[in-house]
Amino acid sequence: MRRWWTVLLLGVTLSWPAAANAEASTPDWLASASFRGGDGGDISDEPWWSAYGDDALTGLVEAALEGSHDVAAAESRRLAAVARADSALSPLLPTLTFDVSASATPSDSLGFSMGGIPTQPGAEEMPEVIYSGSALFNLRYQVDLWGQQTLAYRAARRSAEAAGGDVDRTASSLTVLVGSAYFDAVAARQQIEIIEAQVELNRSLLDAVDLRFRQAQATGSDVLQQRQQLAAARARLPAARRTLRLATQQLAVLAGRVPGDQAAPALA
Repeated sequence: MRRWWTVLLLGVTLSWPAAANAEASTPDWLASASFRGGDGGDISDEPWWSAYGDDALTGLVEAALEGSHDVAAAESRRLAAVARADSALSPLLPTLTFDVSASATPSDSLGFSMGGIPTQPGAEEMPEVIYSGSALFNLRYQVDLWGQQTLAYRAARRSAEAAGGDVDRTASSLTVLVGSAYFDAVAARQQIEIIEAQVELNRSLLDAVDLRFRQAQATGSDVLQQRQQLAAARARLPAARRTLRLATQQLAVLAGRVPGDQAAPALA
């Protein structure tokens, strides 16, 4: 009896929260990025990305958790492990069956098999059809005398728990990669804005120096030096744009989408 209660206590099925199914909007971080960092307050139970108060980052993380093939594969392995654990539990549970049978026999055939039905004066006549039936409950339980099936179920449960931990690990690693790529994209965007502002400033200074040169107020070396500064500023733009493009493509891949298609996050 004690072993039976042990089996019942072990018969709790596993459950694990599915990957985020909320439909995430496609963020345009060029318009909505608002990274400002945490406030250094108390530790919160909220996800780490919500502490930044950036809707674009939150949308990207949710889209990645929903569309990642790695998270989906880990979740499938978890479900398979849970199914194996449930299958290992079935031999430890009792089985109950209910059998019902009914039959109808003409009284003439019954009398023929008995050599005729005896009758008594004044007795009621036999019905033309005789009905009979039965109902039976069957309860079976296989005793796990040596505990092999119980140990097999425990092992299957541990495997299912490990598979659930693998889902959590995969999702956590994915959020870190999304956050890193997003911050790289934000930094590249800001760098592009700074470089473009420097290019415009150097172009204005070049126009001013060129005007002074035409008025004999500046030398040719001044004009050449200003042109070199403008060219140096322009030379930094391709690298910054390449960094932004790579971060954008990485975010699309992490979300399980093809870089550059219409379904990918609008980060260009």
